[in-house]
Amino acid sequence: MRRIFLAGVLVIIMGGQFCLADTPAALEKASELISNHQYDAAIAILEQYIPANPQSAQGYFLMAQAYHWKKELYKARVYYFKAAETDGQYRLSVVPLLDELNEWENIVNIVEPELRAGNQVGPSALGALATAYRHLKQNKKSAKLIEYLGKTKYDDQDDEDYKNYILAYANLWNGDTAAAKEKLKLIRNRGYLQYARTHEKFKALFQDPEFLEMTK
Repeated sequence: MRRIFLAGVLVIIMGGQFCLADTPAALEKASELISNHQYDAAIAILEQYIPANPQSAQGYFLMAQAYHWKKELYKARVYYFKAAETDGQYRLSVVPLLDELNEWENIVNIVEPELRAGNQVGPSALGALATAYRHLKQNKKSAKLIEYLGKTKYDDQDDEDYKNYILAYANLWNGDTAAAKEKLKLIRNRGYLQYARTHEKFKALFQDPEFLEMTK
C-alpha cells in the first residue's frame, strides 16, 4: 500500500469533514464550528493549530471565543489576553468577558484610555464600560454611554446585535422587562439570544414565556 506523507500538515477528521490543522483553513473551520455552537470540535482543531502557529492572534482569539461561549470563563480569559499580547488589534476583545467576571476596575483601565485617545470602541466594550461605571457608582457616566449606544447605528450586523443585547439588559436595570424584550427581538444572531437565556443579567426574564420562546 502506497502511503503519501504531507510534511508539516496534520489532518484532522471532524464530523466526516477534513480540516488542515496547521493551515489557515483550520481557522475558517474553527470559526464555522463556533458559529454552529460546536465548541468542543472547534477547540480540538485549535489545540492542533495554535502550537504550529504560536504567533496567530486569531487562533488565540477563536480559542477564547470557544471557551467563552462554552462558559469556561477563566480559560477564555487566558486566550483573550494571549490574542491581545500577540496583536494589539485584539486589545479590547477581553472586555466583555471581564464584564462577566465583575472586573470593573480592569474594564475602566482598559477602555477609558481608548476613548481618551479617540480610538474606535465597539458596542461590546462600551456596554461593559457602562456596566462597570454602574457598579462603581458612577451612574451619570453609565447613563451617558447607554444613551449614546441607543442613538448609534452600526453598519455591521453583529455590532448592531450586540448593541441591542446591551440595551436589553440595561432596560432591566430599571425593571423595564417589556422594553428589554423589544430590544432582544431586534437581534438576528441566535447565539446572543441563546446566551441570554442562561445569563445572570437576564435573570428577571427567566420565567417569562415570551423570553423563553425567543431564546430557545
